[in-house]
Amino acid sequence: MSDLTIPSPFQEQDGTPVFKEAWQAEVLAIAQSLIDNGAISGMDWAKALGFALRSVQHDEGRDNIAGYYDAVLLALEAVVQADCGVDMGTLDETRQAWVTAYETTPHGQPVHLNLPR
Repeated sequence: MSDLTIPSPFQEQDGTPVFKEAWQAEVLAIAQSLIDNGAISGMDWAKALGFALRSVQHDEGRDNIAGYYDAVLLALEAVVQADCGVDMGTLDETRQAWVTAYETTPHGQPVHLNLPR
């Protein structure tokens, strides 16, 4: 038996993964949904994630769980751009719209996203 402590989110509680933040589960669920619906291939996802993880490992201080999820997000953005035809400008506009919506929503109220058209 090993004394190795498995870092969260790879631990399980009651048979389900434990995530530090909801977005961590959501980004993985989005990737899986895109694969399941044929928008991206599992092979493209694996390649993009591997590339992103290697880049994170080379950055001092990012070879940890936070760095892992940064890599997951980078990989998702890469495959959405490459396989779904979403350009970086659209991703940036959507990201900024989320930031604006989040920052201007009163505490306890639902966040409403208004995308630029």
